[in-house]
Amino acid sequence: MSGVISTFATIPIMNKRTLIICIMLLSGVMIGSKSIAQNGRSLDIVLCMDLSASTNGLIEDLKERVWEIASEASKLDPVPNLRIALIAYSRPSYGKTTFYVKMMQNLTDDLDRFADTLIQIHPAIEAGDQYVGRAIITCINDITWSKDANALKLVFLVGNGTVDLGGNEYEKATIYAETKGILIFPLFCKTYNNPATMAGWKKIAELAHTEYNEITVNKHPLQIKTDFDEDVIAELNKELRATYVPYGPLGRKRFYLQEDLDKYAAAFNNLSYLARITVKSSTAYQFKNSSWDLVDLAFNTEVDYSKLERIFLPIEIRDYPDDKLKEYIEKKKTVRNKVVSTMKTMNGLRLKELQTKRKDLRVNENGTLGNVVINMMKKYAAQNGFSVPK
Repeated sequence: MSGVISTFATIPIMNKRTLIICIMLLSGVMIGSKSIAQNGRSLDIVLCMDLSASTNGLIEDLKERVWEIASEASKLDPVPNLRIALIAYSRPSYGKTTFYVKMMQNLTDDLDRFADTLIQIHPAIEAGDQYVGRAIITCINDITWSKDANALKLVFLVGNGTVDLGGNEYEKATIYAETKGILIFPLFCKTYNNPATMAGWKKIAELAHTEYNEITVNKHPLQIKTDFDEDVIAELNKELRATYVPYGPLGRKRFYLQEDLDKYAAAFNNLSYLARITVKSSTAYQFKNSSWDLVDLAFNTEVDYSKLERIFLPIEIRDYPDDKLKEYIEKKKTVRNKVVSTMKTMNGLRLKELQTKRKDLRVNENGTLGNVVINMMKKYAAQNGFSVPK
């Protein structure tokens, strides 16, 4: 494979697109037929975000960078069982009885579901009270944390208001979180400079034995082109999408949501789109859609095709007898393995070129939401038994 890759790098881009198809469809030697391993250690990430007026734009930053965060998590070794959750606070519309805190999405390994939840949260100018202590308590008590004894549990607490509404509740909650093995990372949105307010956020890091960071809202990453961008990756993504076979009452809805999320990521920028495609070829995404995709279901269990409700299947295979439907799905499994394997190779080449260009351009994205979350995740993963690629 390494010889093929080195040769590949010297081929003009128009020929590269042709070679991709050759690699994917013709070479059974270079592309394995086995499915990707799964069931790694648990990595639980909770994003707890102040969505009041003073942090306007923060939720859009997360929408833009969520796939990059997931992509970087999928590169850890061993590859973790990634789950992400979102808790929002400081919007009056969330209700006084909950201290303006609301769980938007509990921990889930269904990344499309999480992304869809993000899309439903619209930017709004709501001047709300920031009960930081209550937000931390919600993270601890209301989230369904992994029962894996080796799980890495991270909370990224993002905001910029005073932390002591509710007195010293935030201190007690932070100390309590540590006893539960939950690491809290305060990220202060520096829309203004108030040393007294910032001191409270620093105190959270001190109590949690983690790190305090400052971020800037609405700071977008530099877009860098490589030879493996839109046309190449998009073609592979098209091939991957053709292997999904919706079933069940929600199948068709989730099938089209998958495509909509591709378009939504692309609407942000090329980096967001390519990060999503990278995730789709990783174990953070593969085998996690068995609730609606018949191919993932067949990867994960022995399917009894006689019990499928045919009305929910694509019309072209709805009347297939059981044995023919099974054969059809088995072929889809083979094709998906080949496509995913090729995508991983292409993504590896793209990221290698991207890393070189970023170094040459001296790109500095310090202080962005995505950058800080990724850096803290990687640093503490390394301290807790994961190997982190350089």
